Amino acid sequence: MKYCMIVCICSNGGIGKNNKIPWHNPEDLKYFRKKTLGGIVVMGRKTYESLDCIPLRGRLNIVITSTPEDYKNTEELIFTTPAKLSELLNIFSGNYIKCFIIGGEDIYKHFIDKVSRLYLTRIDKEYDCDTFFPEFKKFFMLVKASKYTESKGEDKHMYRFEKYVSIMID
Repeated sequence: MKYCMIVCICSNGGIGKNNKIPWHNPEDLKYFRKKTLGGIVVMGRKTYESLDCIPLRGRLNIVITSTPEDYKNTEELIFTTPAKLSELLNIFSGNYIKCFIIGGEDIYKHFIDKVSRLYLTRIDKEYDCDTFFPEFKKFFMLVKASKYTESKGEDKHMYRFEKYVSIMID
């Protein structure tokens, strides 16, 4: 199973403010859906609580929390502790091709040196954020980048999709 990370960051490295995404980019949401559909998505509790649509349909949603007993597992939504995550991913590895780490800040920091691919949407505009993506350039090499495109909708900004591969993992 390939372990990947997917994130959208603004020009100051921000990923969120008050447990929300400060920008609106419909193209990035479509990109996220296309990339993660049919795979496993791993997120922290705060990211889980911030999502409007839970579980994310067409994916196995795994939420890392220190208190999984406070939540109810379903067929598409599983709560686990950080210590049991590896064991859980091994159980499901035969059923899924890809596993995506989707946030938040602490989860990204924990996995930044453990994934083989990074799919990054770069927004060329600074937003007021209180959570940030960790420094990643020492772990990855850029292999593909689209041209900057203007977003659709009211929140105008330029963005592009970037793909990185790990320089740490064979």
